[in-house]
Amino acid sequence: MPQLNQHLVITNQTELLRIPVKHILYIKGDGYCSNIHMTGGEVRQVALNLGRIMELINNQLSEEQQLVRPSKSLIVNLSRVYRIQISQQLLVLADHNWNLYSVQDSREGLLALKKYIEDKTKL
Repeated sequence: MPQLNQHLVITNQTELLRIPVKHILYIKGDGYCSNIHMTGGEVRQVALNLGRIMELINNQLSEEQQLVRPSKSLIVNLSRVYRIQISQQLLVLADHNWNLYSVQDSREGLLALKKYIEDKTKL
């Protein structure tokens, strides 16, 4: 049986959403809702804020999970980060076919993400 910890599971009274983490590019907060952007261009809106989604991530996924929250409005899959452009406040992510996806974020959030990646790779 496949390991459930390779998936983010979001559920409510009428629906269960089970997303393989490797297919999540980023999750963008939108008030009380969040938009999950996935490889292939699919976007799924869920009625949870980013704080609640981070709780689910921390409870469901292993310590070496790839989803991090560099700013208050964004959760990013580290394995999908291709380029960080601080001056343009732009994050570029790539899927498994090297299709590129861009998302705007705060300068502070992108600096935090850049530092986190540099520290993890011991540059």
